[in-house]
Amino acid sequence: MNLIIGVDIGGTKIKAGLVTASGRVRKRIITSTEGEKGRAVLLRNLFKVINRLMNKDVIGIGVGSAGPVDPVNGKIMDSPHIPCLKGLELKNILEKKYKGLLIKVDNDANCFTLGEAIFGAGKRSRYVIGITLGTGVGGGIVVDKELYHGVGSAGEFEFKSINFDGTERKEEIQEQQESILPKERCRGWER
Repeated sequence: MNLIIGVDIGGTKIKAGLVTASGRVRKRIITSTEGEKGRAVLLRNLFKVINRLMNKDVIGIGVGSAGPVDPVNGKIMDSPHIPCLKGLELKNILEKKYKGLLIKVDNDANCFTLGEAIFGAGKRSRYVIGITLGTGVGGGIVVDKELYHGVGSAGEFEFKSINFDGTERKEEIQEQQESILPKERCRGWER
């Protein structure tokens, strides 16, 4: 049986699952991201969850990470909530560590949307748009079961607060997200 390890690198947690070709999750693991402790600690945590799921039937690893990701090269261009990931060539690192496995790295919201388009609520739809609510807000677009990446960051969307002079208002983003999407109204949305 061919299995895939799917990983979501979030602002606070790394969630991983061992998944069948039909999308059934056979095993799940969650650990802390610990991105504030630096890249080495975060990678150690990532490898730990992958290794706990690894077995002889695994043919590939897919990783979703917040922020703009170059999906061709698997490089995390930026990460709004995990600064130590900025510029990380994650696909290259994983290919060296897990030789012979297919490795894919993309934006976490894109991965979520593709999963919904193939296995979930959008499986009977030609066009699927997904919105993720986590440490940040993100989204993805799928057309005919293929991710739409566009040019540059086209197809990526997120929540931002901008000053009139064009600078980002980082200190207010969390407060505004919670005022738009109060935590008590979002309970139960997370899988």
